[in-house]
Amino acid sequence: MKRFSHILVPLILLLAACGKKEVPGSTTGQPVFMFQGSIGPDTVNYQAGVNHIYMFTGFFKDTQNLVTLKSYFAPDNCTNCEPYLSFEVRDIDASNSNFLVGKIEDIFTGSNTFNSFSLDSLLTTTTTETFTFYPENLQGTHYWDFGDGTNSTMANPTHVFSSGGLKAVKHVFGSVVLSDSITNTINTDFNSTCRPQFSYFLDSLTDQVSVFANQGFTSYLWNYGDGSIGIGQTDTSTYLNHGIFTITLDAQNSTCSTTSFKRKINVSSTSTFLDPSYGYATSINTVTSVIPRLNKSAFIITYKNNGKEYRSYKNVKGINQSGNPVFTFKDFSFYDKNEHGEKTIKVRGTIDTYLYNYADYTDSIRITSNNVVVAAAYP
Repeated sequence: MKRFSHILVPLILLLAACGKKEVPGSTTGQPVFMFQGSIGPDTVNYQAGVNHIYMFTGFFKDTQNLVTLKSYFAPDNCTNCEPYLSFEVRDIDASNSNFLVGKIEDIFTGSNTFNSFSLDSLLTTTTTETFTFYPENLQGTHYWDFGDGTNSTMANPTHVFSSGGLKAVKHVFGSVVLSDSITNTINTDFNSTCRPQFSYFLDSLTDQVSVFANQGFTSYLWNYGDGSIGIGQTDTSTYLNHGIFTITLDAQNSTCSTTSFKRKINVSSTSTFLDPSYGYATSINTVTSVIPRLNKSAFIITYKNNGKEYRSYKNVKGINQSGNPVFTFKDFSFYDKNEHGEKTIKVRGTIDTYLYNYADYTDSIRITSNNVVVAAAYP
């Protein structure tokens, strides 16, 4: 909900005449808050407390979760009537609360120039690599631990690792009463070339196993789990004993050190064999998201004149206006609380920019001032 308060530093005689509630401030009889300059062809001199002009202030939360400080000159009996000149400055970052992200000084000391609000959108392109895991057997129960704090109970899950590096991916495969597991350390760096895998074929008549590794490595070392070893991208070995063995491939190339991959094999064993072995494939996916620009520390000037409303940015999407200077502040100081008990500051600065008709951005007027002094209430 918008909350607006009021600050008026009036001439004493004018206060008595219009009956406005007195607020803390100067009682010297001199206006404190003012805009003196030109807007289009007109010379403009707004002074709080002079000619029934009032300095209204307030703060509110905008649609981008940015706390916005607003000050505006308007007639003391109408907050939306002409003449109307307002100034809005956004917080330095979005917030879930109704308070500023930093201190009020953070807004005005980060840069002495505030830039324009922008209606363009930002295109964010995210490229991810998706891993799809394929177990040796689809039947039974499955539990996957991806080594990054996440898991799955699907038979062949897909997974996107939130960060790269080596991840110990464990697969537990079982039945109601039995289970077995295998763990392979996988390089999850984006599109890594350090991922050896292999398949095998077992001749049940001769107990000879043939292994076939993927390409991309300069050396392949096989350990068949029975004391036998081999080399090469493809290899064969004959088991002399029956049992359940783990075949391990150690592969290496010029860009990665020795990397291993394991599968289990049942060689004519009558023991219950719950094979937890698995393989995996990857795919590259690119997603483009369109998000509105977050207008942190943006500055907006609004001017109403002759039924038209002008703002310091063009009401048109697709162009980046955030590089256009709008307001340059000279200094600020802490001021008295306003009539609603809200904290305020006094800000001095200069303006030299263009305002655009909100209904027709091709209609523009220039606004300049070397003497802008406004109040700002803040949470």
